[in-house]
Amino acid sequence: MFKTSEKSLVTNINNIVASLFVINLFGVMVFMRSFVGIYIFGIQLGKIYTGLSLLVCLLLSSKKIFFLFFNEDLNNLRKSLQFVTLSFFVVVLINRNFTFDLSSLRNSSFVWSIGYFFIGYYLVNRINKYYLLAASSLVLFASYFITFINYPNFIMDFFISFGDKFQFIKAADTLLLLIVFNFLVKKMNFDTKFEFITFLFTLSLFYPYFFVQSRGSVLGALIYFLFNLYSYRRYIINNYFRSLILIIFSGILFYGSSFLISGISYSDEYNPESIQEVNEILIDEVVTKKDVPKGFLTFYFADGRIHSYDNTTNWRLDIWQDLVEDLYKKNKILFGLGYEGIFEIMLDPTAPGRLGRDGLNENVHNYFMNIFGRGGIFQLSIFLYLYLNIYRFWKQKGYSTNSFYTLILPLLVVSSLDVTMEGVQFPLIFFSFLGYYVSED
Repeated sequence: MFKTSEKSLVTNINNIVASLFVINLFGVMVFMRSFVGIYIFGIQLGKIYTGLSLLVCLLLSSKKIFFLFFNEDLNNLRKSLQFVTLSFFVVVLINRNFTFDLSSLRNSSFVWSIGYFFIGYYLVNRINKYYLLAASSLVLFASYFITFINYPNFIMDFFISFGDKFQFIKAADTLLLLIVFNFLVKKMNFDTKFEFITFLFTLSLFYPYFFVQSRGSVLGALIYFLFNLYSYRRYIINNYFRSLILIIFSGILFYGSSFLISGISYSDEYNPESIQEVNEILIDEVVTKKDVPKGFLTFYFADGRIHSYDNTTNWRLDIWQDLVEDLYKKNKILFGLGYEGIFEIMLDPTAPGRLGRDGLNENVHNYFMNIFGRGGIFQLSIFLYLYLNIYRFWKQKGYSTNSFYTLILPLLVVSSLDVTMEGVQFPLIFFSFLGYYVSED
């Protein structure tokens, strides 16, 4: 199960800790938001994960402690971690509005999520990659089953009884699982044909869910698809007939998944009597349900602002532009508004609906706008510098630029249109596996 069979107390402890972390990680991957809401001795798992990552960030900011666990190759990433951690305290000192409560810690969780990168680098790397691939395969199968076929009632009841809420897996989380799995396949160094088949078939199976649930995930998956096509271009050109057959079969898989998720097979609402009627239902209930083009292709300018004819897109644009204006009016462009409380613009009575149907939404639905709002240009620049250093380290390890974009861009695009990075499960999985991908084999 582990990469090394070396026997020592430190090695055994590391292996035990790695096993516990990976078991929890895969538990999160299967059940996502519901899993991190489970209470352990009165504390939610999500808060424990965030607290652990916070502790890692603080400890590894010390150069002496950092090099007890990592070698000199990660020195630039160490500096980036120091800058990110330091930026938190700078923003707190300048705004003078931080209180040590769960609200302020939750609002700054995007800072502490960086710790998962180093946890993944150090711990996940200790697990044999064959076990990781086998486990991720089961995770993907389980995710498909509970998403497309049936979510067992006893599992729902468990999360309702022992957690704060039950929630079905979101499309953005599913896209993350899909990308993680395919990069684990690449880590195994299979032949190109197997990698190409795995990529096509898994994407085809899950793409209908993106169409039904989230435009952002459709866009992220499209970017992922295009970058992969580019990376497999030589294989496709050299094996054009085989590639054509695979693409046709992928279309059949997409059709079958669309049939499952549309509800035709078990809903009394649909009684199609011909293939044509089935296809019409699939188009209405899957492909065009979210009207994806309307969300991204209906922008216009009016009164000095960007608008969209799509209500949901316009809702986001309105929030983001109000946030920028609020920062400007309060002279907070440089260092942001800090981490205390909800953004004032979310409570604007003239813009009803910003808190969501349940009145609990506090997020601006954009990872980078959230960083900008909390820490201003100062903290946003530091995060961009962090991603730049991760890219440099990626290249230093011998990986291609295209592979970096294939992993990072789809997920950051999704996070720029949703609340993924303000939660626990998405950054936990994203950064943990990002750290693992660039770790030593």
